[in-house]
Amino acid sequence: SIEVLECTTRQLRTIPFLWRMTLYEYYAIGWCYELQGDNDKALEYFNQGIDLDKTYSYLYVSRGDLLMELGRREEAQLDYEKVLEIDDEPEDGS
Repeated sequence: SIEVLECTTRQLRTIPFLWRMTLYEYYAIGWCYELQGDNDKALEYFNQGIDLDKTYSYLYVSRGDLLMELGRREEAQLDYEKVLEIDDEPEDGS
């Protein structure tokens, strides 16, 4: 449930070496809220994740998609541009 994910996120934030895992939790919780139609909460979690790591492109894609659905095209475009900036090189090095 979302409550369990939120509790997990709070706990992980207290353990510095697990900060990256927290990033995935923010993504997952935001996505769950989006699926439930709670767009404000979804944006809140996507924003918090981006605040933790501005290089995690999945958060920008998710936030951009949600902003596009909400008719906030200019903000969505900025997120999509950020994804292209972050992912300008393949992860596998090829």
